[in-house]
Amino acid sequence: MTFIGDNATIAPGVTSVMAVGHTPGHMAFLLDSAGRNLLLTGDTVNHFVASLQKPDWEVSFDMDKGAAASSRKRIFGMLAAEKIPFIGYHMPHPSIGYVEPLGAGFRFVPVSYQFLL
Repeated sequence: MTFIGDNATIAPGVTSVMAVGHTPGHMAFLLDSAGRNLLLTGDTVNHFVASLQKPDWEVSFDMDKGAAASSRKRIFGMLAAEKIPFIGYHMPHPSIGYVEPLGAGFRFVPVSYQFLL
């Protein structure tokens, strides 16, 4: 077994992104294929409206509430700035989309499940 940290290459095209707070050591994974990126955010967001629009709000399911809020702001700030799509466990169908800035938080913008293939 090998522990991984932030920004580690897990396999070609798969890079770890530290997303602590929901659980200790929680990670997201950035996938890169042919110059296109997709971030798997796992449980970084607990609710597709509340957790994105109010990333500072505490969520009872997060073990370290401050770290979780910090991770949400950092990760979704990056996704919005770089226009990277993501898949999140608690997003509505089809669970894939983008985020846009909305006030002090973000707004989920879903995309078609075909994802422009």
